[in-house]
Parts: sequence; C-alpha cells; structure tokens
Amino acid sequence: MLLLVEWTDGKHVLYSPSVRLGCFAMSTHDVIVAILDGPISRNICSLRRLANACAYNLLAGASRLQHRTTLAMGKGMGARSRGYRSCTRDLFSKKPRDKNYNPPLSTFLRTYKVGDTVDIVCNSAQQKGMPYKFYHGRTGTVWNVTRRGIGVEVNKVHRQRQLVKRIHVRVEHLRPSNSKAGHLARVKSNEEKKKAAKESGVPCATSELKRSPKGPRDGFTLDLGKTFETKVHTLTPVPYVFKPLSKSIA
Repeated sequence: MLLLVEWTDGKHVLYSPSVRLGCFAMSTHDVIVAILDGPISRNICSLRRLANACAYNLLAGASRLQHRTTLAMGKGMGARSRGYRSCTRDLFSKKPRDKNYNPPLSTFLRTYKVGDTVDIVCNSAQQKGMPYKFYHGRTGTVWNVTRRGIGVEVNKVHRQRQLVKRIHVRVEHLRPSNSKAGHLARVKSNEEKKKAAKESGVPCATSELKRSPKGPRDGFTLDLGKTFETKVHTLTPVPYVFKPLSKSIA
C-alpha cells in the first residue's frame, strides 16, 4: 500500500492509490482519505494513526471483497446447477415407447395397505408428488395412505447412522415390490409341509425346511441313436510343435 502526502492550499492531503479495492471507494481515481490543517510536523501523529487506520481498513475491505468473490463463484453462465432435480437427465429419462403420460389403469386401481413393500420409481411425466432423486429406485414400507399420496418409510444411511425417512409419494411413482416374493413363497410351502407332517404323524426333516444351495444336475446316458447322422465323431487334439524361424540364405 502506498500513502502520499501533498501540500494543497495550505492543507495536507493524504492519498491512497489502493483504497479503490477497499471499502472507501468514492471515485474512480485515487481517493482522498483525510485532509489535515496546519503544517505536517504538528500532525505527524495524526498521519500515523490515519495510515494505520487506512491499512487496517484496506485489509478488511480486501477480505470482504475476497469473501464476496468466493460467494459469487458458481453463479452465472457455465455454473453447475444445484437445483432440486439437478443431475437427473439420465436418471429420470424414459424409454422411447413410454414417453407419454398415459400409464396403465392398474397403476391407479392398485390397492396399497399399511405394511406393504413398494418400490419407488419416479415417473418424469408426472411432476406432482415426485420424490427427491435420492429415493429413486429405493424400496420402502407403506406407513400411511392418504387421498392423493402414499406414505413410505425408507432407510437412509448417513455416516454411521441409519435414518428412517418418511415421505409421501403419488401412486404414479410407486409399484409393488417383489423383493419378498421368494421369502413369502418359502414360508407358505414350509407351513404346508408342517401341516402335512402333523396330520400324518411323521415329522418333517429339518433339511427340507431350510434353504440349500442348488447342486449339480444328475447324470444321464446319452442315446446315440438320436445324435446327428447316428454316428459318433471322435475328435483328437493336434499336438503343437514349435518350429523356430530360420533365416533363408540367398
């Protein structure tokens, strides 16, 4: 910072070329900070105090200017959008055959009850009742049924916590979930086996009630009469013999 003192009409004028960047900007040229009466020897202490005050205010003004510049970043043309539906160009896109707003009637005639498991899949053709993009593709449980929406509970993992989020979604953005279909079918079959075992008096094996990995298929004998041309072709591999390249002498 450069401070200049001049004698103008019997007065001392203190200039600062850098004040334009601070908080005292009053003109486009060098700004007059203070005017002192009398000779400079009498006001040397006042000049020092003014110089220190100018330096402090310049630093404060530059800090505020830098803060405003930092806040201004990300605005205007070319800035990244941070709206409610940002980054959903592909997430909410639809297939060409489905690019219309005429969902099947089963979407509206379907009955949801408290405790049902549903999948949240946003339908971009209906903007009303659309959940936030985080919940797209999530599975939740119905906890409330209203006139125009369905209340769904979704688990959200945040750092070391698991939060239960409650949202209301329109039926256009919901579909019944098949995530428990296999489990419910196995429970039903196990109950039938237990009932049959109780009626017959023969206890059911525990291994039949538990899930077991699918093993290999059973062996069988191939009927050669049904093969192509009723003839067996035996294929033998040809041994690989390495032959190094030899230079031909002309």
